[in-house]
Amino acid sequence: MVWVCCVLGCVNKSGTGIKLFCIPKVNVKYSMSQQQLQKKRRSLWINVINNKTGISDQRICSNHFITGKPNEDESHPDWVPSVKLGTKDALLNDEKTKRDHHRFIRRQKINKTATEAKESTQSRVAAEVVHDDLTSTNPDQEDLDDPDHDTLNLLHSKVKQCEEKLKLLQEELRVTALARDAALKQVDNLIEINDKLLADKHVIVKKLSDLQLHVQNSSIIHQLENDETKTLYYTGLGSFNLLTAIFNALSPGLQEDPRYKISLKEQFILTLMKLRLNLGNRDLGYRFGVAKSTVGCYIEKIITVMHVRLTPALLLWPDKEALMETMPLSFRVHYPKCVAIIDCFEIFCEMHSNIVDKASCYSNYKSHHTAKYMISMTPQGSINFVSKGFGGRSSDVDIVNDSGFLDYIDEGDEVMADRGFLIDEALQIRGATLVMPAFKGRRLQLEGSET
Repeated sequence: MVWVCCVLGCVNKSGTGIKLFCIPKVNVKYSMSQQQLQKKRRSLWINVINNKTGISDQRICSNHFITGKPNEDESHPDWVPSVKLGTKDALLNDEKTKRDHHRFIRRQKINKTATEAKESTQSRVAAEVVHDDLTSTNPDQEDLDDPDHDTLNLLHSKVKQCEEKLKLLQEELRVTALARDAALKQVDNLIEINDKLLADKHVIVKKLSDLQLHVQNSSIIHQLENDETKTLYYTGLGSFNLLTAIFNALSPGLQEDPRYKISLKEQFILTLMKLRLNLGNRDLGYRFGVAKSTVGCYIEKIITVMHVRLTPALLLWPDKEALMETMPLSFRVHYPKCVAIIDCFEIFCEMHSNIVDKASCYSNYKSHHTAKYMISMTPQGSINFVSKGFGGRSSDVDIVNDSGFLDYIDEGDEVMADRGFLIDEALQIRGATLVMPAFKGRRLQLEGSET
């Protein structure tokens, strides 16, 4: 059942965290004086409620008491409700009621201090009296046979007071012992919980260490470092030390970022795997735990840095004397002045939106839109020239003439090329010779000297 406060204007009810108290009733089991006191209290409660709807079996909430609940002490302000009683006079007297409550608290503290001082004085007096009685000697036998009755009564009362005080001290000691035992039990529980937490911590730390070791062992860097066969297969480099040396050469052009999910070295290895095996970006994303779009960003960044940092160091046109000193024997016999072997290759690309660029990139040879490059290598096998990109529609001759390759050719040099490179006239202007494979033409086969 839901009870509502009976004070006029108050809407507090049970079930909302507010306590409600019954109006005091007269208990016939008590003495007459106590019944008179209960009647007086009930009458005062009914008068201050000021609710004409009836008070039979009503409740009043804790908001109408200074301390939040009734007090059984007649001198206490909360013996009768005194706060927020719904009348103008009662509202005006709220401050006075609070002052009365504070005055009552102060009076209680003063009375308690006085009582303790009085008991202390009485105990001291009783102890002095007992001490005097025990230490005094009366040689007169008649005084021992006829003691002073007042002194005996005083001693008896003092002893009784001491016994009562002793009982109180013993009770306080018992309560203190119980509190101490409870505190010790709580400390033991906390120690047990702490030990359990420490054990759990050691288990978690061990699992974390094992997990970190597993992640380290499963990383691509750790695998390549411990297996040169894998290094050669995935990157095309003969050893992990060579891979590290090339990466160190690229490092000044790379900048570490805490937002990167993988390290710069792993990004470099990812790029080498793309160049070596032409793996799909999604495949590389699965291998390295990154998104497909992120793989494209990593590759573009590393390729750019490789072009800037490695091209001046690796694409070198060798000195003529060094080239001749290291010429392979087969070239020394047949082509002793060969300085370059050239060819073109094409890479598929997306269709351009501009119609002119779209037409210039279409390759009839590949039947696809491509980007075309010319590459040159020395007889020793090292690459010494790579042209810029051209559209797939460009011919080999146009690329040779526009790439700047002919600027490296001197008088007396020999250049080897496929049949499609009709650059004989351009080389003759520079005093060089074009070496091409023999044409069979209408003959059944090539002669022995031509093979």
